[in-house]
Amino acid sequence: MKLLEINSLDLAVPGKNLIKNFNLTVNNNERWGILGPNGIGKSTFLYAMMGLNQIHAGSINICEKKLETYSAKSLAKIMGILFQDYKDAFPITVMESVMAGRYPHMKSWSMYSNEDIKIVEEILKLVNLSDKAYRYINTLSGGERRRVAVATLIVQSPMIWLLDEPTNHLDMHYQINMLDLLIERVQKSNGALLMVLHDVNLLIRYCTHAILMIDSNKIITGKVEDVINRENLQVLYNHPVKQIADNNKQMFFPG
Repeated sequence: MKLLEINSLDLAVPGKNLIKNFNLTVNNNERWGILGPNGIGKSTFLYAMMGLNQIHAGSINICEKKLETYSAKSLAKIMGILFQDYKDAFPITVMESVMAGRYPHMKSWSMYSNEDIKIVEEILKLVNLSDKAYRYINTLSGGERRRVAVATLIVQSPMIWLLDEPTNHLDMHYQINMLDLLIERVQKSNGALLMVLHDVNLLIRYCTHAILMIDSNKIITGKVEDVINRENLQVLYNHPVKQIADNNKQMFFPG
């Protein structure tokens, strides 16, 4: 099933074209990693998928319906986003913040159910935050806040998962722990994922497909094994790249 279909997309910010005439189809059980240099438009592209950034031409279809036909709540049942960073407008507890992820599944004017509470409590255990459920968000470290954001997205339970630098603020252990958990949930939902990363080796580990944003007119897409190579990465980052084989797996590092 086509979960996401992008047709002839043009995307720009004031004074700069980011994407020209771009096409992409994302199906069930595909995980797309997005790579590109700073300022190329990776986050802007990701947010356009949610209707958060205006597109200048083309169309975006979600589950074979035009993006603009969805209400915010109906879209949130299908698609969820992990932003690069969050700013807390006012102090709320970890439990309250994660519980907000259940909102798309609530009936109008209803309160959170015992089932919602159970779901949130289970996810807080998985992200190792049960002991901080009633701490205020603004008292947490950056890594703890990131795990709160991951938990909120998981309890939302979308089919299309958009992740903007999901490893931000996380140490090595939690980078792998959180990505393992997210990939497991994507697979459980029979869904798809688009993920902005800066670490090509994490992309190789977790993604089936890749998008290399070189410039507005040159975006390389395809299966990871077809497009992630030394030559493409050197063009992408305008920097020498070393390629190392380890147990038949390829890894890449700055040259």
